[in-house]
Amino acid sequence: MLFLMATSCDDCKDAFCDAVELADLVIPQVLHLLDYNGNPMYYPNGATLQDANELYYNYRTGELFTHLFPSVFGVIPGDLLDIGTRVFNNWIDQECKKGTYAPQSFTSPALRYSGPAGNGSVALQPHLTPGIPQNYPTGGFTYSSFNVGAPGYYKVDFNANHNHAFDEHGFGNNLYNGSNGGSPFGKTVDASFVVTEGNSTEPWVNTELPTRVVAECPYYKQFDSGTSEATYLASPLARFMQDPKNLAAFYKFKMENPDKPFILK
Repeated sequence: MLFLMATSCDDCKDAFCDAVELADLVIPQVLHLLDYNGNPMYYPNGATLQDANELYYNYRTGELFTHLFPSVFGVIPGDLLDIGTRVFNNWIDQECKKGTYAPQSFTSPALRYSGPAGNGSVALQPHLTPGIPQNYPTGGFTYSSFNVGAPGYYKVDFNANHNHAFDEHGFGNNLYNGSNGGSPFGKTVDASFVVTEGNSTEPWVNTELPTRVVAECPYYKQFDSGTSEATYLASPLARFMQDPKNLAAFYKFKMENPDKPFILK
């Protein structure tokens, strides 16, 4: 009798664990940064190097910048930007230790603004998030694009798998909201980047980018926006993030040269 009960309990546990074998996407607000070998990076004083889970690329200047290392060239009205974040699939249950591959999905970002042109929030175009294996240490990368039209403070929030294209253990941790609970960086305006120059009262952002944008100014590069694999890789930022070692190279360069821009070739 005891043997049968134990066997039955084991079968129940196996059935339960099989049922919860799901992916679970997470967008952390802050990342501990890793070097070429996947080890934590440190400041010269021994403190762990960390940054907001955000990357920016300016098509006008070709510069990559982050919250920790802001733009050297600056961002001005009219600039076309890519904003990216890293999404992880790392749910672990202590009882079952079950998880699974997260299939391709779409991450919906929202851009917030505060400045002379007012205050507001607008949805950006959802973009492709490639499939992510469970506990893959560098996660997946997703981005969106927009034109800034006015000086002020800008911040992007994210929502992974926003249309619930596949089941997860929970959707609450799919959100990245820089303002919720206060920023760990002590920002009073919870802005990830600042647009300077002028007192424009024009619409503060343009999110209705056509499928292909070729700006009139010669310093702009040809740009695709869209949700397919091909248009995903049209972004220099997305191509840069295909190799995790590139991000380590960025931080190593900026730690040694904080006043010099990091240009994507």
